[in-house]
Amino acid sequence: MEAKIKSQEAKFFFRDNIDWIFNSADTLKTSMKSGAIASIIFLIISFFQGFSLNLNETIYALIGGLVVIILTLILTPIWIAFCHFRMKPEQLKVNWVFDEWEVMLADGAGNKITTPWEQIRAMSFKKKGVVIYYKPIGSRWIPARLFQDNDISNLKGLAAQKIAV
Repeated sequence: MEAKIKSQEAKFFFRDNIDWIFNSADTLKTSMKSGAIASIIFLIISFFQGFSLNLNETIYALIGGLVVIILTLILTPIWIAFCHFRMKPEQLKVNWVFDEWEVMLADGAGNKITTPWEQIRAMSFKKKGVVIYYKPIGSRWIPARLFQDNDISNLKGLAAQKIAV
C-alpha cells in the first residue's frame, strides 16, 4: 500500500518565516550561537585592543561591540524580509508531497526540492505547523494551514515509519 500525502498549494507568507524561526529550535539556536560567538570575539578583541590605548578608548571599543550586537539584532529581521519579498509571487506558492520514498517541496514556478527520508532526522508537529529537521543540520517549516486535519495524522504515521530514531 502506497502512502502519499499532498498539501494544498498555498502562499508562503512573511509571518510563516517568523513562525519557522521561533518554532524550529535548531534554526534559532544556531543563529543565536553564531551571533553570540561573533559578538564575544569582537568584544574580546576590542577589550584587549583598548588595553594598549587608554581607558576612554577601551570604553569606546566596548560600546562599539555593543553597537554591533544591536545592529545585528535589527538587521537580521530586515534581511529575512528582504529575502522573502524579493521572491516572485509564483515562488511563494508552495506545496508539499510526502510519499514512501521522499519528501518534495514544489513552488508555483516549477522549482522542486526532493529529499529522501534517509536524510531527515526528525519531524516536530507544532500547533502552527510542522518542522522537518534535516541531517546533519537544517530545517524547513510547513504551515499547518496547508494540510487538512486527517493529513497531519497520516503524516505523523508516515514519519514514524520512515524516520530512524
